[in-house]
Amino acid sequence: MIKFELFSLNLMSNNFSWKDKTITIKHNIEYILIYLEHYNFIESNCNILDNSKKEFALPFTLPFTYSDLTKFWLNNIKKYSDIFNIDFMTLKLGVDYSLAPLYLSNLSNLSNLSNLSNYVSTNNNFLVIGIFLLNYKYKINDNSKITSIKYNFLSRVKSLPNTRKCDINKYNIISGILNYQNLFIDINNSYKIPLKTILTNACNYLPKLDIIIKYNESLKGCFKVS
Repeated sequence: MIKFELFSLNLMSNNFSWKDKTITIKHNIEYILIYLEHYNFIESNCNILDNSKKEFALPFTLPFTYSDLTKFWLNNIKKYSDIFNIDFMTLKLGVDYSLAPLYLSNLSNLSNLSNLSNYVSTNNNFLVIGIFLLNYKYKINDNSKITSIKYNFLSRVKSLPNTRKCDINKYNIISGILNYQNLFIDINNSYKIPLKTILTNACNYLPKLDIIIKYNESLKGCFKVS
């Protein structure tokens, strides 16, 4: 059993590029404002599917590698495009969105099991995979059975000294959030899990950005570090 959950992750800044994997900041910036939204598809939990069935192009079982996950996703991308009403075939994995294994759960944690009769097998465990849209505007129609939880976070960039030295790491957005805040939030209406756990597990699966520091005139000479 596998379930994909949809998130959108937005940086409140125009000075970054997911394509080029860079972010440009002034030398005295310590935090970036991050906007995170988690979407809950109410109707029939239709995104919980028995991926062992024949209609799936490629089986997906535990244990797995990230390559296995990517192959499963790409082979079934049309099915998930229909489920989430997003044309993933026009988006680029790693630029427009990322996939991240989040946690294992159990169907007994869900409130509306009656709606899952087509998917329940002898093994009720299911793997939750996060789809993180990267600065993609996902619109919820007024008549759709979708709700969302919205969060605003500060993400801590590594402290930057007012010197010419540019010995800095790549910017990991989720690490920056975790470094700044201790999070426990009810993530949806059916079960509870700390948001900190979700973000910790997703942390290393999202793109990291090279930091380009914009210095004052008196501090010229700094360069980009990859």
